Amino acid sequence: MAELKGNKYGTHRVIEPKGVLTQAAWKIDNDMSKVYSNEIVCDVTSLNIDSASFTQISEACGGDEKKIGEMILGIVAERGKQQNPVTGSGGMFKGVVAHIGEDLKKKPRWRQRTSPPPPDSFHSCPS
Repeated sequence: MAELKGNKYGTHRVIEPKGVLTQAAWKIDNDMSKVYSNEIVCDVTSLNIDSASFTQISEACGGDEKKIGEMILGIVAERGKQQNPVTGSGGMFKGVVAHIGEDLKKKPRWRQRTSPPPPDSFHSCPS
């Protein structure tokens, strides 16, 4: 598949409102059949919803795990990302790199690993 050229700030993924960066966007294009030369595509294995967002979603769903899952999937389907429309917050994902865009491979600081990093190199960030 041929890679597309995207904006260096990722604004080619913004659907709404136009002119903002992806983090501030209300809706983004998460169609991974479009591969851009300046992106890293990851296969997400888990999503860690930040505390404020999870608390709000859990309360809105009465603590029902099935409803919580449905609400999170609904947010991602509507917005193209996990960004709670009430709290404005999201979360962090864990995954595996599936594709590295050609423009990034040309960067001198990029070093592609052939094996996973040691476990102590993983750090979590507070929500």
